[in-house]
Amino acid sequence: MIQMSNKKKTDNQDIVPWSFQDICRKLDGIALELAKEITKYKPSDLLHRAFWMNVYPNMKGLNEDTSEKDRYDASQTLEFIQNYLVSLEPIPAKRSQLDDKGWNKIESLVRDFNLYMIPFFILNSKNLQEGSEKYDIKNDELRTLDLMHWWSVRGNSFHVHHVAQVKELLLPQKGIFENIFDYRIDDFLGDLEKIQYSLTFGFGDAMNESISLFDKTIEFARGLSGLVDNPTIDQMDIAIEQAGVKDQAKDALDRAFGLALCDVGKITNMPTSLLSELSWQIGEDKEFWSEGMYAGWPLRVTPLRKRPFIKLDNRYYCFDLLNLFDNIYRRIEDVLFERKPEIRERWNEVRKETSEQVSLEYLSSMLPRSKVFSPVYYDKLSARKETDGIIIYDDVLIIVEVKSGALDTGSPFLDFDNHQKKLIELIENPATQAKRFREFLNVNKEIEIFDGNHKNSLVLSKLSAESFRKIYQCTVSVDNLTHLTARARKLAPLGIQVHTSANWSISLDDLRVYAELFESPLQFLHFLEQRQLAEESEFVELNDELDHLGLYLQKNNYSRHANELMEGKNPSRIYWDSFTKEIDDYFNKLFTEKSVVHAKPNQEMPEKLRELIALLEEQQKPGRVRAACFLLDGADDYRKTLEDGILRTLQRQTEVKRLNPFFIGGEMCVSCFCLNQNLKLPNKDWTEDYVKYRLLISGHNESLVLILQFNKDNHLTDVSFDFVLLGKATIMELERIRLWGERMKDSMTSYQIPTSK
Repeated sequence: MIQMSNKKKTDNQDIVPWSFQDICRKLDGIALELAKEITKYKPSDLLHRAFWMNVYPNMKGLNEDTSEKDRYDASQTLEFIQNYLVSLEPIPAKRSQLDDKGWNKIESLVRDFNLYMIPFFILNSKNLQEGSEKYDIKNDELRTLDLMHWWSVRGNSFHVHHVAQVKELLLPQKGIFENIFDYRIDDFLGDLEKIQYSLTFGFGDAMNESISLFDKTIEFARGLSGLVDNPTIDQMDIAIEQAGVKDQAKDALDRAFGLALCDVGKITNMPTSLLSELSWQIGEDKEFWSEGMYAGWPLRVTPLRKRPFIKLDNRYYCFDLLNLFDNIYRRIEDVLFERKPEIRERWNEVRKETSEQVSLEYLSSMLPRSKVFSPVYYDKLSARKETDGIIIYDDVLIIVEVKSGALDTGSPFLDFDNHQKKLIELIENPATQAKRFREFLNVNKEIEIFDGNHKNSLVLSKLSAESFRKIYQCTVSVDNLTHLTARARKLAPLGIQVHTSANWSISLDDLRVYAELFESPLQFLHFLEQRQLAEESEFVELNDELDHLGLYLQKNNYSRHANELMEGKNPSRIYWDSFTKEIDDYFNKLFTEKSVVHAKPNQEMPEKLRELIALLEEQQKPGRVRAACFLLDGADDYRKTLEDGILRTLQRQTEVKRLNPFFIGGEMCVSCFCLNQNLKLPNKDWTEDYVKYRLLISGHNESLVLILQFNKDNHLTDVSFDFVLLGKATIMELERIRLWGERMKDSMTSYQIPTSK
């Protein structure tokens, strides 16, 4: 959904009737009251109820009336309770019994806290504006977006990718990991899968097992001497005991109604030493509630960001998959560096090499049969520089730079200067490195690339700038910054310079999604063209990289769509809501319905156009990317007209038994010749004269020429293509073409469509 607003900027005081100090005091008061309530009750009671209140809204069959807000509130309550329990001193005295009244108060306080956070950010901006003569509204908007994302968003990847993302980066570190933890890395990855399964599918399994055990026990009880058809609870206990399923029943019920689904020690074989490193004990974290601003607020680094598990009554529990998988890789790094600081340098080298390799593999998987060079060195030996890799596909060059470093682990709200430096390092610096290679190629026209930075380095290839119609920069970060990289070129007010719209800044998480969805290299490269246009558009500002993909699949040329929406209007801004539902649904189904083959989200495309694009890919003819992107630029009506033109021509030529080419005029001119074993082109001059005549009478200068060869079943077997220009034809030449066309027009067909793409 897209919304536009003409509302002028009003004073924030008109929106929120408090001062910044008022809202801070209000939030401090809620945090203290919430702390007081949470410390009243037994941690096990709170965690049990919070966990199941978070499970129920997500259970199939029980969640029809549950809103996204209800789900968010439930997950936030669970997160607040965990963070508070492990950062507040435990009370040794007897605790109160957790009843509905007490629980409702905790839920209400969590909701209130989150509600007041919105006016907090508004008033924080107002406070900055009043306190600085150099206040920059755009800088403040981007900064606030970044801070709110850090505060409120959990879950950087889809469930189906949770373990894969850890595996990609951790498996190459196998030796270091296993030496320090004395624990096989394959077992660790398998244990992560077990935790994920338990917290997603475990309840359903437990319920099915409980029902099955109940039915078996009923049958057993009925067979016992003296028992009635409807046994009592006591009789059932006897039956369970005598049936030998007591332990099995207890385990199933604990998983269905207790905390066994969260018991990491029970679910996995993780060594206790590692579990301890990944867990908090009650009251252990002393930083979250230490003196200073925002004590107990999630604007500080929450305990769950640092360790995902909780130790309670000598058991280790995991209640939250999102915090677990958002942070587990970096937490493992921290533990290893703490135990053996000397491995840091080697570990970082392997991580760098791995992230570069994985990124290039994802990109090249979308561009089969492309040329890939990595790493690449260029310039004279005394001044040689490196880029992580380049990919060449037809007339397209992609320069790849990857940053595997971590975003700062502190709170950006408490130290934005340090946070900003890391953003520059992860977003701006790789774009600058890629730009340096691009400019070196363009300035020198032709360059050699090498496999190293020494005198015996081998020449990998020679590159000529004029052989590339398009040059893109793809800069990849291991840490997920999608809320910023989705608008990378518009981050200058935040002090982050990405100097070209041809720079595609993306996280490894999002790149993984693209690699799974794009099956057509030509369609992927067409997306990159549209992605560049979106970077150039003043009307396209998205908060998620996958919204770019969702919009492309729905609207194709989505920057043009934005321009058309704005035509004749003068709103102060345009708001783009999420366009990822189809993508989200697909990956959720991959996770929940593993035995089913699901259709990937894609653009609607007529059969003959899809057949044409597929054959262009298969035949690998030079210039195919330009031809395919030209065709894919067309909107639905254009694509349908091309399809109709091909089908009508094939039918018409069968009837008249002669060549009957057609022409589509308008903004995107196409001249199409449909051939078979009985119909051939007269010669090249005849073909060119036909195209130029059509351009002349339609008032256009250029046309894509398609020569399509069909078999007897009208199946496309060959595609040839070219672009023909009228160019600077003389008056005499134009007159000759006109006269030629007049003589031939009875054998020609022309289809016209609206001029929009």
